[in-house]
Amino acid sequence: MTSPEQNKNAESAKKLNSEMVNTIAGLLLLAVIFFLGRAYLNSRSAGKQPQMQPQAPAVVLYTVEKTDLSVGREYVGRVEPIQAVSLKPQVSGEIEKVHFKEGSMVKAGDLLFTLDDREYRATTALRKAELAKAEANF
Repeated sequence: MTSPEQNKNAESAKKLNSEMVNTIAGLLLLAVIFFLGRAYLNSRSAGKQPQMQPQAPAVVLYTVEKTDLSVGREYVGRVEPIQAVSLKPQVSGEIEKVHFKEGSMVKAGDLLFTLDDREYRATTALRKAELAKAEANF
């Protein structure tokens, strides 16, 4: 046995279910009509468009340039000169100035170094004094 309140609840649930089914069915019907109408309009508009003549493909011209495609290479190594020069001083002394850059080309007769000449001037003056004394004694 069911109470009147339970009957009311059951009836309202059935009514709610039938309203939901009707709403879903209505939405589905609207969706089908929308898509069918859209397909119909697309087919009509496609039939009205004039057929376009196929156009020739575009031609692109390129200028060819001749370039060197060799691959650059780097090597680690040691370089030795073809000719080696050894400098041997004929006199001793302190170097005052160097007149060339290391690794630069020099020619025969080029000035390479300037030596400090104070010692040589003193020695020359001493020898001249000794010569003058020897001449005086003679």
